[in-house]
Amino acid sequence: MGMRKNRMGKSLYVWIRSFLLTLSLLCGGVLLLLNWMIHSFSNEIMQLNHRLVANIQTGIDIRLNDIDNFMAQVSLNQNNLYLSGLDATQEYGVEPMIAMFTSLNEYKLSNAFVESICIYYPKLDYVIGDVGYFPARQYYMLANEQDDSGYREWIRQITEREDSGYYFKQDAGGEWNLYYSKWLPYNNSGEKDAILTVAIQKSEVERILKSDKYAENDSLNAIIGANGGIYAFSGDEEQRAWMETALQNETEGEYIEAGQYSGCVQRSEFYDLSYATMYDRKQILQNVFFVRNMAYIVMLLCMAFASALFWMLGRRNNRPVRTILDKLYISGDRQTKDEYALIESSIETMLENDQLSQRKLQEQRDTMAGMFLYHVLAGEEKNNSVIFAAMQRFGLSLEYALFQVMLFRGKTEFLGEEVKVMRGRVQESAKMCGKKMELLATEFRGDFVLLLHMEEALGEAEEKSLTDAILRAGGELKGGGRLFIGRSCDTMSDIILSYQQARFLAETRQEGAEAVIRFTADMELPKQEEKEQSAVMPEFEMAMLEGNYEGARKQVDRIFNRYIGNDHHIFTARAKKYALIHSLLEALDRTPELGDKRETYILKLQDAKDHKMLLETVHEILAALTEEQSRRQKNSREGCIPRAKEYIEQHFEDPMIGLYSISEQLGISNTYLSTAFKKQYGLGVAQYINYLRVEKAKKMMVNTEYSIKEIAFRVGFTSDMTFIRVFKQFENITPGKYKKDGPGN
Repeated sequence: MGMRKNRMGKSLYVWIRSFLLTLSLLCGGVLLLLNWMIHSFSNEIMQLNHRLVANIQTGIDIRLNDIDNFMAQVSLNQNNLYLSGLDATQEYGVEPMIAMFTSLNEYKLSNAFVESICIYYPKLDYVIGDVGYFPARQYYMLANEQDDSGYREWIRQITEREDSGYYFKQDAGGEWNLYYSKWLPYNNSGEKDAILTVAIQKSEVERILKSDKYAENDSLNAIIGANGGIYAFSGDEEQRAWMETALQNETEGEYIEAGQYSGCVQRSEFYDLSYATMYDRKQILQNVFFVRNMAYIVMLLCMAFASALFWMLGRRNNRPVRTILDKLYISGDRQTKDEYALIESSIETMLENDQLSQRKLQEQRDTMAGMFLYHVLAGEEKNNSVIFAAMQRFGLSLEYALFQVMLFRGKTEFLGEEVKVMRGRVQESAKMCGKKMELLATEFRGDFVLLLHMEEALGEAEEKSLTDAILRAGGELKGGGRLFIGRSCDTMSDIILSYQQARFLAETRQEGAEAVIRFTADMELPKQEEKEQSAVMPEFEMAMLEGNYEGARKQVDRIFNRYIGNDHHIFTARAKKYALIHSLLEALDRTPELGDKRETYILKLQDAKDHKMLLETVHEILAALTEEQSRRQKNSREGCIPRAKEYIEQHFEDPMIGLYSISEQLGISNTYLSTAFKKQYGLGVAQYINYLRVEKAKKMMVNTEYSIKEIAFRVGFTSDMTFIRVFKQFENITPGKYKKDGPGN
C-alpha cells in the first residue's frame, strides 16, 4: 500500500511538472504570436518579394546555366575542335559542318530561350548556326533578309569580345538584348579559333516574369542588366518608367519602399544581372486582418485542445517516458535516477558519437583527397577528362577556380601519420584566413605535397600565415625544412605543372637561407622537365578506348621506358602495368573474331615474368588486334545498311541510340552510314528512329491509358517536349489532340 502511494505521488509530481512546462511554453508562444502580429505587415511583404524573386531567379538562372553547359559541350565537340584547327589553305569536307549544324539547330528547337545560335571560325571566315553553314557574309545576309549593311559591325562585335559569358547589347531601337559569347583560343598565338554566340529570346524571359506561380496580378517583376537599365519587365510602359526611377538609388538585397509598392533586388549567383520584384502593399494588407482573426481562433482552439491533452498526459505521463527509455536502451537504477535526466544523458551521448563519426568521416575524406592527389602526381596526368574521372572515383567535388601546389622538403622523408599531422595544422591556419578553399595533402617521393584549391588567390598576409603554419609544423616534425611554391593555375590539367615547378625549385635551390621559395613568372622549367610532363599513359588509354590500336602501339615503348621498366616508385610502376594489361584484356573481349587466340594471349600475359617478355607480348597482341580491325572494316560495309535498319528496328526505344552508336556497333564510319542509309531508304538515320517511335506512340495512345509523358519515355524520347515537337513534325498535330480525337480526325 505504501509503495502504491509512492508511485501515485511520483506520477502526480511528473504530471504537475509537465503541466507547468507546457503552460510556460504556451504563454511564450502567445507572446511570440503577438510580436509576430505587430511586424506581420512588413514581414509578409518581404517574404512575398523574396519568394518571388528567388523563384524567378532560379527559373531563369537554370535556363541560362543550361545554355552555358551546352556551349561548354559544343566547345569540346570533336567536329568543332577539328574545324577550329583548320585554316583557309586546308581542304575539308562538309560532314563536320553538317554535324555541327544539326546539333545547334536541334538545341535551338528544344530550348525556347534561344533566339539564334551560331559559331564563327575566323580563320575559315565561315559561320555555322541554326540558319545553316555558309561563309560569314552569306550567313549574315540569310539571317538578315539579304541585307549586309551591318555585317562589318556584327563581325567586329563578336570578335572583339575578350571575355566569355553573358553580356547586354543595345539595338537600334534602344532596347537591351542579352547575348552569350564564348571563344576558343586553342593556338599558341592566342588568336581566336572559334567564337560561339547565342542570342537570348527576350519574349520567353518576359513570359517567365509574367507567368510565375508567385507572380500575382499586383506584382511588378523586372530583370536589371549590368548597366542598371531594365532588360525585361512584366508590367506596362508607364509602370516600367516608374520602376526605373524607383530603382535608381537601390542596391542589391535592399528593401525598397516607393509609394504603395514594396520590393527587393537580388543579384544572380552566376551571371551579371539582377532580379527585382515589387508588390502592391494595399492588396497584401487585405489578407493580413483575416490571418490575424484566424490566428485568434486557432489559438483558442489550441488552448482548449491543450487543456484536454494535459489531462490525458497527466494520467499517462510515465508510460511514454518508459517507452523512450527502452527505445534508447538506457540502463541503470531507474528507481533512484530521474527519467528526464536519463534521456538528456542519452542524447548527449548520441551527440558525442555523432561528432566522433563526423570527425572520422572528415578523416576519410582527407585520406581520399590525398589518394587522388597522389594519383595525379604519380601518373603525371594532364588530361582534364582523365583527372575528372579520377576525381569522381575518389568521391571528390572540386568546385573552385584556382589550384596551387606547395612542396615542403624536410630533413627526413615524411610518413603517413606525419602527413596527417601536417595537414591538420595547415587546415587550422586556412580556416583563420577566411577564404573559401580546400586542402589536399599527400606524401610523394618523401616530400609533403599540399594542393590548394581556392575560389580566389591568397593575399600576401594570408599566404604568409599559411606558409608560417607549414614551416612551424615541419620544424616540429622534421627539425626544419624548406617550402617551395609553384605558380597558381585555373585548370586541373595544370596541377602537375605547378608541382613540377615546386619540385624543380626543391632540386635546384638546395642551398640558401630562404625558407620559402616561389616559382616566379621569369623562371622556366628545363627541357627535360617539360618532356616529363607529356601524358603518355592517358594517350595510350584513349587510343585503346577508341579502337586506334596502331596509335596505341606507338605509345607502348614510351610507357615501358618511362613507367614500367624505369620507375623508382614501385607502386606507380605496378599501377601503370595493371592499367595497360586491363586495357588489352578489354580490347580482347571486344574482338571475339580472334577465337582461340584470345585465350593464348591471355595466358601469355599471365606468364610474362619480366618486362622484356611482357613488352613482346603486348606488341604481339596489338599487332593481332590491328590486323583483325583492318579485316573487320574491310568486310563491314557489305550489307551494313540493311543490318543498320534491322538494328534500329530492334533498339529504337533505347534513348541512347543514334548515328554514332550504330556506326560504332557496325564498325563503319558515321559519314558513310548517314549517306548510304538515306540514299537507300529515303530517310536519315535520326528521322527513321523518330518515325518508328512516333508509330509506336500512336498505337500506345489508342490502346493504353498511359500519359503523354509516360509514352514519350517508353518509346525512347528523353523528354516530353522533344516528343511533342517530333510528333507534330510527322503528324501535323500534337500528341494530346491525337490522343483525345483519335486517329483519322
